Amino acid sequence: MPFPTRKEDDVSNQRMIRTMLTRLGYSQVTFAADGADALFQYNNLKLDGKFFDIILLDSSLPTLPGDDTCVRIRQHDRTQVIISCTASTHLVNDPELRRALGYDEAMTKPFHLDGLKEVLARWCELGDARRLRHMKRKLRGDAAAAMASGQGSVAAS
Repeated sequence: MPFPTRKEDDVSNQRMIRTMLTRLGYSQVTFAADGADALFQYNNLKLDGKFFDIILLDSSLPTLPGDDTCVRIRQHDRTQVIISCTASTHLVNDPELRRALGYDEAMTKPFHLDGLKEVLARWCELGDARRLRHMKRKLRGDAAAAMASGQGSVAAS
């Protein structure tokens, strides 16, 4: 199953989310204590050449708010799927603000198993497609740069 991460600071919410994700078949779930910890874990995973399939990010994390965490991730990664989990409806009802902050979608808390299942299914698939498009663009760019520098080769049969 995909490898979602959940950035949630409340321990009881963490237990509830872990239970829901386990029931949905997700076996690897990572939690962060706050926004700074979320960035640390995200960056360490990227250094290993890995990624989270989805980040569920509480918009009101301590130390570094979730909205700021999302903006910082977006500065370096447009392919990462990030879903805001918020107790208020401002991000749910304001798609322009949500996009400006870098969120792909927003869910209001508390959310239910069926709603979480729907969001995860939709965004895991879209995230895979987004990463694939990014990799293809990068490969085309690398190939074009190699050809321009005379280092590229073309095989024909």
